[in-house]
Amino acid sequence: MMTFNGELKSIIEEVFQDLQTYSDHFCFVEALSFYIEQVEPVLLRYQLHHNAHEQKYDLLTRFQVETAILSVITELASALLANKEKANLIWPLFEKGSLHDWYRLTATRVAQIKALASSIPLQNELPAILSQVSDEVLSTLCNRYMGEFYTPLSIAQHLISVTEFHPSDLFEGKKLVDPACGGGIILSLVAQQSLEYIDENNIPLDNAWDSLNKSICGFDIQPFAVALTRTQLILVSVFTLGVHRGDKPLFTNVLLVDPLRDRTECWTNEDQKFHFIVGNPPFMSVKKNRIDYIQNYEEILYGHPNLYQLFLWWAVRSSVQNGVISFLIPQSILVGNFFQNLRRALQEKTRLLSITRMIDRKGVVGDADQQMMVLCLRVAPDSASKQLVDIRVTRNGHSLSEVDLYQVKQPRVVRKISNSTVIWIVSNNALDYTITERAESKCKTIAETDGITIGNGGYVWNQYKELLHSQMELADLPLISSASVIPFGLDFPFSGSHPSRNRQYSAQNDDVNDKLHEGPAILLQRTTPRKAGRRLVSGYTPEHFLEKHPLYFLENHVNYIKSPAESVLDLYGILGWLNSDILNFIFQLRNGTSHISIFELSLLPIPSHDILAQLSKNVRGFLQSSSEKGYRNRLAEMNEFVFDLFDLGPRYRERIAEVLSRKERE
Repeated sequence: MMTFNGELKSIIEEVFQDLQTYSDHFCFVEALSFYIEQVEPVLLRYQLHHNAHEQKYDLLTRFQVETAILSVITELASALLANKEKANLIWPLFEKGSLHDWYRLTATRVAQIKALASSIPLQNELPAILSQVSDEVLSTLCNRYMGEFYTPLSIAQHLISVTEFHPSDLFEGKKLVDPACGGGIILSLVAQQSLEYIDENNIPLDNAWDSLNKSICGFDIQPFAVALTRTQLILVSVFTLGVHRGDKPLFTNVLLVDPLRDRTECWTNEDQKFHFIVGNPPFMSVKKNRIDYIQNYEEILYGHPNLYQLFLWWAVRSSVQNGVISFLIPQSILVGNFFQNLRRALQEKTRLLSITRMIDRKGVVGDADQQMMVLCLRVAPDSASKQLVDIRVTRNGHSLSEVDLYQVKQPRVVRKISNSTVIWIVSNNALDYTITERAESKCKTIAETDGITIGNGGYVWNQYKELLHSQMELADLPLISSASVIPFGLDFPFSGSHPSRNRQYSAQNDDVNDKLHEGPAILLQRTTPRKAGRRLVSGYTPEHFLEKHPLYFLENHVNYIKSPAESVLDLYGILGWLNSDILNFIFQLRNGTSHISIFELSLLPIPSHDILAQLSKNVRGFLQSSSEKGYRNRLAEMNEFVFDLFDLGPRYRERIAEVLSRKERE
């Protein structure tokens, strides 16, 4: 038997099929023209579509899908409120200037929707259902090119709860905004909480409507998102209050606007600032030269901007003193190079209240492959603001109500290393901070260590396909891929099944000869498929390889570490350190992506020359071992030496083993 969600989705898809017959109708063509005129400038600004022909086709399909969703949900909302007093109620779909009001449902579809309304689940489940079904239909029937992802109910609830928002705040004149409101799930939950408060405290209807309309705000660049959010807010509010105060449109503070560009006046006007800023902003890289307002954000940019960092800084500047921000964002902010200026600015302007870190890369929001976290900040806090940060760790955010809370002092989370570089360390286990701090206290960073050069291989193989061969030809040189890099070694020629076995050698020419490498090097895989546990995969160019191939190429998926011949540093010692349990532990604690960037590599701790020399002896010893048992014993001896060096007893060693074996993620 089909569920309510399934039936609703099926009806929307059937209406979408009905709409196909209108492609040549004047009313549709005219409405589509207005729609394209409205959304195209935003697409161009953020380069959300790259092919002009496909864009026109996609926009046509997208417009039809949006029309189907809004038509069905509006009719469903009307049916649900059929017995409510709702004089002069105007739905956003039918307001003057609506882009989607050109179509009317057939009598058959209206009857289907009314029948569905009689099987509605609990009222408080409606916002999540309508948002989720809308997102599923968009994903199924058209491209999601505007960076939108449905916020799961449990995460939306968590985003609100960590702010310590209370419905009474809205009746004290405080304002809450979702600056990228999408399907409206967050604002609908805020409205539901407020409606319960209204009912429990017998607040007069006029006062209730005034506060809801003034205090609940939202922005989005999509006409569809604004209409859907307002429809949801009207539905949950009228469902509870039963009447509204006149014939004026409701929830008009949910606006079609690009806040990053067109709502910066609140940065300087205190009356327009917000007390709570809650959302799931889009995350995607954008080109600075296409954004005509980028100068407003230069102070927090470093390299390529990502939309979520612009939203975060917009929120900081749009908040009142002691205002609270709660965003769902990628974990790349923890240590990523492009976010170092933002982290530094946040350290100066805000105080961390909580971080909820999600381990899984997939299954958190839509089909995105991204490790996410909920970040909650207090802006320009007064001296009484708390110094402890609430830390939670969950797999995917589905069971947040059951996740244990761990509190840690802010200086342990926000760490300044390598002069002015600020990174964030997030863990819900006190042992993790102690392990990291003990190691860092006896180490410099790789960037601060004389005699070390780090870099990226630089050879982008798909740009030089005509030069590549699977077997060595005259004057060819090895092209070492990430697949060939194995712990403490090099599998070359590659013996596995990875496609890189078909491009193991490259011819030389002027286009690639500047990417040549020579001499011994430590090699590291730049990307890893793992989400947790042992992440650093480090090998090296052995002597027998260099004797045969003094010159070689490295793919761009390979990072390297080199040391000049005259340096006192021993690469074998560095190789041992990179493969040690403790450094792998520290790296997985810091890293928030599947990449190992040069920047992150440069910030890793590395011990003194004397310690590296001792590690070198261990590494040379077990590399010469002829048996697997001997190899493992010498490797274990190396890790024991490192543990003793940093005074890490059994508890700490067990914790490191637990994390690296990924047991805590199972």
